[in-house]
Amino acid sequence: MNQTAPYEHRQPLARWILVLMAGVIAFELALVAIVPPSSRALVVPEIALVIVILVAITWMISAMRTRVDAGGVWWSLAWGWPGGHLALAQIASVERTELNWLERGNSGFTWTMWHGWLWHAAGAHAVEITKTDGSRVTLGTDDPQGLVEAIERFRQGAA
Repeated sequence: MNQTAPYEHRQPLARWILVLMAGVIAFELALVAIVPPSSRALVVPEIALVIVILVAITWMISAMRTRVDAGGVWWSLAWGWPGGHLALAQIASVERTELNWLERGNSGFTWTMWHGWLWHAAGAHAVEITKTDGSRVTLGTDDPQGLVEAIERFRQGAA
């Protein structure tokens, strides 16, 4: 294995979230069908706005991307924003962790009392990074071992 090759990984959004969003959009469209024609001019623009917002949010959180290279650890949601970066010198420790059932229901990013800032698209596996200032960032991934190994490989190369 090339010691300097960057680690890159993309994890897609959980399918159940896509199905849920499709159901909500179908429900919104059904509302248009049952609204009396005289009221459609008032309701249709609002429903269209809700659908556009739901599609944009779903697309934004449709994947979690991680990259590790000599410059540090990078992560972002599907659009490349929002995201974050940690230089290797900012990392005190790295370990695999499991998300609890409350955290598994989220996609995107949120702060949790269990793992600090949590970024993920789906699943129960994650990598918790403790920074030198004591704060934590947790990156959800379906390849936790690969991510830990990549971070450690580049941290050892930087030392």
